[in-house]
Amino acid sequence: MITPKQLAEIKQNLGFETLTLNEYQRMAATTADYPAEYKKLYPLLGVIGEAGEYAEKILTSICMLINGSQIQEKIKKILRDHEGNFDQDTTLLIIKELGDQLWYIAKAAGDLGYSLNEVANINLDKLFDRKDRDMIHGAGDER
Repeated sequence: MITPKQLAEIKQNLGFETLTLNEYQRMAATTADYPAEYKKLYPLLGVIGEAGEYAEKILTSICMLINGSQIQEKIKKILRDHEGNFDQDTTLLIIKELGDQLWYIAKAAGDLGYSLNEVANINLDKLFDRKDRDMIHGAGDER
């Protein structure tokens, strides 16, 4: 397993300060540990699980601020008084959950034969096509 210090050294030795999506995907793939026959299912289940943990962190943080009050009033106050921001510790927990989701998404894309850059470009093509056709709002994958 690569430590954060080792990652920083690798990045410095390679001459870059930030990872591209494809570099992240290649490095993340070295930490995968599941049977090859589950390469399509395992990352999918991971994304679902991590999305649940992400939602749990957000909702738990909101509930901690509630202290018995009506939730809609507390959420409104977070949005109004704190511009919807959480404290630094809560934000870091949420970011770590997003990182876990990114790992599973990187593996799912790679196991399907796509790089994260390709996934990002395909997604942007889809979004800009919807925007051009004034179809950003609505439902359905092929709107």
